[in-house]
Amino acid sequence: LIKKIHFSLNFLEKKNKNGFINFDKPFGCNSHEILQWIKKILKLKHIKCSGKSGTNISGCMIFCLGKSFFDKLELPLNSNYILVYNFQETCLKNSKEITLRKFNSNLFQDQFFFSKTKQQLKLNRVFQAFHLEFDLRKGMGIFEIAIQFPISTRSLLINLGFLFGKKIKLLEIRRIRIANFTEGDSITSFHDLLDAYWLEKHFKKTYLFRKIIIPFDVLFSEYRRVLVKNSSINSICFGAGLTASGILKIEPSIEIGEKIVLLNFQGDPIAIGISKINTNSFFNSLSGLIVEIKKIFIEKSSYGKKW
Repeated sequence: LIKKIHFSLNFLEKKNKNGFINFDKPFGCNSHEILQWIKKILKLKHIKCSGKSGTNISGCMIFCLGKSFFDKLELPLNSNYILVYNFQETCLKNSKEITLRKFNSNLFQDQFFFSKTKQQLKLNRVFQAFHLEFDLRKGMGIFEIAIQFPISTRSLLINLGFLFGKKIKLLEIRRIRIANFTEGDSITSFHDLLDAYWLEKHFKKTYLFRKIIIPFDVLFSEYRRVLVKNSSINSICFGAGLTASGILKIEPSIEIGEKIVLLNFQGDPIAIGISKINTNSFFNSLSGLIVEIKKIFIEKSSYGKKW
């Protein structure tokens, strides 16, 4: 007997190989708890999180639906945060603006002393930090910070208190951007996931899932593209490099050492590689290695063997 697969699970199994969920993390929940709740709602096993997040941080959080390609993908973790803080003692507004200018530099953060993780000093770069609002009567302020890696609240409090020279109490942290995703880019909640699953299960409508699940092709919009023949895709999956005979079309103005994306005829990304020659010398070369493969996103033997 053939085992009947529900349509919703079948649809998600097709989408989860190249999909993201931009989730609105609520305040007071851990990232591991949210991961388990999403697995129960969607009834899927292979879901991964972009990074760990504490209970005092809310906002954007990326979840990947897939088995193994998220580990192979180099996702930039540049983030923007909005922080609400409180001073126990009064301080002038001009002094805070001066200290925030000093804050635009590199931060050194380390793991907690009693933590089981490896004690490794990490360099975190602050791109921009500026005030949004400030209230002298209440002693509260709001400022925005753009940082390279996910933020550490303990190290941030130490650095802010050292620069301001006052006792600081951090009230709330909100992440408004991570990688290429912001709060306006189809951000979802638990209610949206429950509604989408219920609609698809009872009425076989998948339009809510198509709004929630973002294809991972969005991450490669900044890279230059190369179209590859279908006969050479299987050899690329087994570790071979791309030569001139396997290229169908190439985008102009590609330089040596630049990161490029390999696409099939339908426009789906296959792999990421580094170009060995530029576009002008490509038309003169009839053989030799052109692209060195770094990351592969599709499974082996998904295309026919032609080698």
